[in-house]
Amino acid sequence: MKIETNVIYTKAKFNRDAYLTLMNDQVHFDCSDGEYGLITVSLSQLEEAILIHKNKLKNENQTVTQPRCD
Repeated sequence: MKIETNVIYTKAKFNRDAYLTLMNDQVHFDCSDGEYGLITVSLSQLEEAILIHKNKLKNENQTVTQPRCD
């Protein structure tokens, strides 16, 4: 069974199609109309990277909002 979810579908440079799709347990990205082949990463790898990024954002926001102790 194939489970597919489109995340983005848009136009890229040189009027090529660009898309990011979740397919089963993988993430597929292509912006070359298939000329160079798609980039594939595991869904768990993307989830881990998103978690790391969210933690960085959270830490940055805490740093910005904390009052200075002079």
